[in-house]
Amino acid sequence: MIRLSRMGPPRLTFSASPLPSSSPSSSHFNPRLGCLTLQRDDATKSTIKIATPGLLTTASRGFIPHLSRDHVNSTAAIRWVNIPFETFLERVPPVPTTLKDSLHPLHDFFKYDTSKHIVCLQARDPIDSRDMPSNGRDHLSVRCIRGVRKLRISDWNFYASSTYPDVVVALSDIPFTPPPHSQKRINKSLERSTQWLLDSLSPVPPNPEDRPNLLVHLVGGINPSARQAFSQALTETLFGAEAHRVKPLKNLDDAITGYTFDLVPLRKALKWDTAADNTLVHLIQTSLESLPFGKPRIVNSVRGPQDILRLISATGVDLFDSQWAVELATFGVALDFTFPVPSSPTGPPLTRIRDNGKTDIGHNLYDGKYATDFNRLSTLFLDGQSKSSTPTPTSVTATKQRWCPCAACSPVSPLIQLKHSQTDEHVPDPSIPLEYRPAYTRAYIHHLLHTHEMSAHALLTMHNLSVVDHFFADILDTLERDGVDKFVQEVRKFRDWYDDDVVGDDTEDLGEAGEVEVAGGILGREAKSDWVSVDKARGKGRLAREKEKTGTAVLEEAEVV
Repeated sequence: MIRLSRMGPPRLTFSASPLPSSSPSSSHFNPRLGCLTLQRDDATKSTIKIATPGLLTTASRGFIPHLSRDHVNSTAAIRWVNIPFETFLERVPPVPTTLKDSLHPLHDFFKYDTSKHIVCLQARDPIDSRDMPSNGRDHLSVRCIRGVRKLRISDWNFYASSTYPDVVVALSDIPFTPPPHSQKRINKSLERSTQWLLDSLSPVPPNPEDRPNLLVHLVGGINPSARQAFSQALTETLFGAEAHRVKPLKNLDDAITGYTFDLVPLRKALKWDTAADNTLVHLIQTSLESLPFGKPRIVNSVRGPQDILRLISATGVDLFDSQWAVELATFGVALDFTFPVPSSPTGPPLTRIRDNGKTDIGHNLYDGKYATDFNRLSTLFLDGQSKSSTPTPTSVTATKQRWCPCAACSPVSPLIQLKHSQTDEHVPDPSIPLEYRPAYTRAYIHHLLHTHEMSAHALLTMHNLSVVDHFFADILDTLERDGVDKFVQEVRKFRDWYDDDVVGDDTEDLGEAGEVEVAGGILGREAKSDWVSVDKARGKGRLAREKEKTGTAVLEEAEVV
């Protein structure tokens, strides 16, 4: 059994409100408004609330890519953190399990704030699309820096119980071998996933408040019948030995907090599928159809805002990972988009308009045109200093100006100075008002990127997460104020306005090896290409590459002459 705290696990509750719609589709899949609440029973008695639809962030070796602990604590968009445990399995025992004296080992080790951050532990990185060896009857194949390891179900239960996360994802047998997968393999996946879930629950504490906050992958691959069978197995009444193992539960779903979907293995399998009606939306709906309405639905490895809007509209998903925004920050992209689409934009020039008539969702700051662009990162959002000097609208009909609270657009001077010796003394004055400093410019970030400064990616990551957080806030506002029908209309406008390359075929972003391309459409691909070029502009072989590039340019010029 998995036990998540010495003092009893924090209580994770979820409330969801269905929204009426004129659409003939089932209300079970309509967009919905909800709230995830985590209440701690320790000395802090802290409460964390996440309005849904909302975002979550995925860590790499426990940390948000590019961000220090101070960056994380200053970024309000970071509330839920997924930690893939496979990256710690290069040694035994894994480092996070060695902190025996802490009430919150993962929070303390990675410096997450127990009053701000919900930490969720899962075995595999949901973004990793590489092929893996087959899973076994009692183990899951995982990957660490030293290669592939076998993670046994008993070890996973021990690791989760030793690190006390707020939420844990049960092990599931999801094939990562090359598709297509036979019916026999799919049946094994269902049987193993159900058995592993039983092992994680048994024995069940009689008091519901002592049970772990457990999320479950809804498995079945791209076989709708298999997905339906697994969902029904969660809700059907248990008998015999299985019922005795999980007593006093009547079925497995009684102990499940919420449901998760990893889209990477589904997209890899869909590439080999010829059935016209097998889409991500159809598969997710099939899994959710027989399950309760009032539990959170979480999706990992979405590809961008178009993907998010499509799944909210058609499946009522509540939480989405934001790895795509972090990845774009890695490639030097500053996001700059809003929902609904801007009606009468003002200020610096908007993002680039492509040949297809659609607008980019951000700026590729590796591009040389930004070398002398001294505007803030986002055109559609005010920076903190501009917001402070902008009069507040007084009329009800006045438009509320968006602003970006990230450390790149709204930096502030620290109120506490660093002490370098015992003679340094500084007492912060609480009466000093918070003062925003000038925003970092596109030209400055462009300079940092081309000089390989790590701070460029940190600033872009904080900015992109803040823009995505505002995107979800706008979705909530539109649903609450205008309803589902108006929301669907705005989704269509968004699809026609922004270039994101995600509408249509669910496999269009998969290469020959099944790897997932960068998000952001044409913008993302150009930024990744520029990032590679700048990265290769130094190091071993640089002179040979420059000579080859120069020679190619001379030949092209000669051909023109």
